Amino acid sequence: MKKQIRLIVNPASGLRKKRFLEQELSPVLKHPGFSCELFYTKGPTHATDLAQEAVDLHYYAVVVCGGDGTINEVLAPLLHSSTALGVIPLGSGNGFARHLGISMLPAKAAKQLTQAQPVHIDACMVNNLPFVNVAGIGLDALVAHDFSIQPERGFWAYFSSVLRLWFKTSNRVYKLKLDGKKFKVKALMVSFANGSQFGNNAMIAPGARMDDGLMQVCFLRKFPTLKAPVLAWQLFSGKIIRSRHLRILPAREVSVKRTRKKIHLDGEPFKLSKKLRVKVLPAALNILAPSQYFEAHGPQHSLDRPG
Repeated sequence: MKKQIRLIVNPASGLRKKRFLEQELSPVLKHPGFSCELFYTKGPTHATDLAQEAVDLHYYAVVVCGGDGTINEVLAPLLHSSTALGVIPLGSGNGFARHLGISMLPAKAAKQLTQAQPVHIDACMVNNLPFVNVAGIGLDALVAHDFSIQPERGFWAYFSSVLRLWFKTSNRVYKLKLDGKKFKVKALMVSFANGSQFGNNAMIAPGARMDDGLMQVCFLRKFPTLKAPVLAWQLFSGKIIRSRHLRILPAREVSVKRTRKKIHLDGEPFKLSKKLRVKVLPAALNILAPSQYFEAHGPQHSLDRPG
């Protein structure tokens, strides 16, 4: 019996034109073992509705053709379901896909998908909203809100938002409780990392895993502007943990008190209560992982393993 797959395309994701997308997706669309449906989203909640319907119909997989924001939109229906998440990255940063080793070329990512194996990974919840890659408060939340209203997409549009807000933002006091232990810190931003990076290989938590039942809580303090090139190199080379301006603590559950309501979940801007509860949902999401994932994490994580 063919596996039922629903592909959800966000036509507004990233900079790539979608003219030849269906041709690039042909390894999946024409795969003899798959029965595929292709939908283009028409509004903010359309992807969520399409994913929920696929779960209700017990489809094998929902494949997001978009970025981290579109992945976040389909996340809630997929949690704790048997329907797997697949990804063809078309977004601006594609942090989730890069963490998993998925190609940035749609045709190659589609081919990877035909050979992918199901695996359970962790997701996270902030109050009543899920995320799977990185959430954050402080500067990166302000940037996410600013970037969302800009007419342009892509790395340089995002960088211009960072630059514009850098000089307007300073350290703030956060009161936190990590797995019951109280902290009070001053930070420019606090990131809750299930995955290793924001996107574009900017790795805020290089050692993060999505299958260990933990999030990495990253506290970045403001640093002198002249040190920005060094910090940028460390961020994009996976060596940010060397910086004395960054502190990372693992946790299963975090409560936070803050003064602003802005937050981002997988790069998407939200406004939530000033009191946050962030927790890991172990093995809550079934994904289709490429061979590169198993090369990095080992075959023991596959759902197809014996026993």
